Amino acid sequence: MWHQLEDLRGHPVQVAQSAIPVAERVDRTVRLPRVEDLIIMKVIAHRDKDMQDVDGLLDAYPEVNLDEIRQQVSEFAAATSMSDLLDDFERLLRRRKSKQPATRPRPK
Repeated sequence: MWHQLEDLRGHPVQVAQSAIPVAERVDRTVRLPRVEDLIIMKVIAHRDKDMQDVDGLLDAYPEVNLDEIRQQVSEFAAATSMSDLLDDFERLLRRRKSKQPATRPRPK
């Protein structure tokens, strides 16, 4: 059985409920990662599909805290000597920015 819920920002979330009777005895509170946390995990996983997912998440949640994501990815990259993580994330952000239509000033 599927339940349609909303996250804290009002975005739709679908949650599956098990049909197994044991599941009825389990607390139904579901903790989901924040979008920033999910993006950080995807950038760290670093597969092509994960980076496509990051792009889609940024489309769906344009208000994410990019500074926080950069900080966390940077710390992980430094700890693991994987500097390409942050470089690839920044490249994705630049590519996204170049795809955005230029805004024109409104005529007076």
